[in-house]
Formats: sequence, structure tokens, C-alpha cells
Amino acid sequence: SYQPTAADVLAIGKADLVVYNGGTADGWMTSAIKNSGFKGKSVRLMDVLEDRLLHLSADHQDEHHHEETCEYDEHTWLSLKNAVLACQKISKALISVDTANEKAYTKNCADYIEKLEKLKNEKIEEFLKKIENVGIKNMLPNKKRKKNV
Repeated sequence: SYQPTAADVLAIGKADLVVYNGGTADGWMTSAIKNSGFKGKSVRLMDVLEDRLLHLSADHQDEHHHEETCEYDEHTWLSLKNAVLACQKISKALISVDTANEKAYTKNCADYIEKLEKLKNEKIEEFLKKIENVGIKNMLPNKKRKKNV
């Protein structure tokens, strides 16, 4: 796991805004923010996207206890919908610490979301073409397939 350097912690302490994913992979970030004397604004993407993240169940057993825990899939960046929400939240956070550049942040956010939407539409079209090429008969179990479908 990553261990921040003294220079990393110092840089965090001087920042106006810190954006980080959160989750177990970024566990070091919470203590780095605390230890740095950071006084700015922070955005933890796991908090922003909490309701949209996949819940992963894990069974933990030992001799005396059986416990099921629920964890979040912290790979927030794998969803285009999540990327849109994250972009909007980051843009708002940037504006809150740098109001003089609000127009630039707003435009950049809108431009990026447009690119994400285009990518999403391209992926949907690509998926639909694959389904069309496969045909319905290939989606049925072997027993139910008819030669002339």
C-alpha cells in the first residue's frame, strides 16, 4: 500500500482543495489530511457516489462467529454515470475555492460531460450491434434452439 512522503503531506497541507477516491486503497489519505494541518475543502468521491456504488458482501467466519459484512466497490471510475457525477462535484468544489474562474470550470465540466455522454452512446450502440449480430436464437439454451429461428 502507498505511504505518503513528508513532501506529500506538506503539499496536502498547503492545498486549497483535495480530491480523492476514498476506500481502502486511499486509507492513507484520511490520516495525511489530518496530519498535514489541511484547512481547505476536500471531496471524497466514495461519499459523493455512495448510493451508486456496488455493495460487495463478504462472509467472515471464525470458530465462534459468523458475520456478513458489506463493502463498497471502490472502483468509482469504472462507470461513466459515476464519472459525470464526480465531474459535477469536483467542478462545484473548484468553484467554491476559486470563484474567479467559475466560467472556466463550468465550461470544462460541461465539455467533459458531453464527451462522456458521447462515449456512453457509442458503447451502447456497439453493444446493440453485438446483440443484433448474435441473434435471439443464440441467447436461448441449446435445448430450446430451433434450426429455423
